[in-house]
Amino acid sequence: MKNLQLFYILQEMLKAEEQSLFLVRSMEDEVREMLIVRGRESAGPKLKYSIFDTLRNEKAKKAMKQKVSLTYKA
Repeated sequence: MKNLQLFYILQEMLKAEEQSLFLVRSMEDEVREMLIVRGRESAGPKLKYSIFDTLRNEKAKKAMKQKVSLTYKA
């Protein structure tokens, strides 16, 4: 009877090991996908507006100041 119990325990442990390996492989796939996406994002950043567009930056600053001053007046 003791050998049978050990056999069942061994089977459970082998199933747990298989499941662990499956989960680790799926996590590795997720990480690989994240790295691919990150590589694409860093390879070609697509900014809507350049950070060096001084005219647009000044307009945005003025608009923000107006918005802030209007909220304080209200």
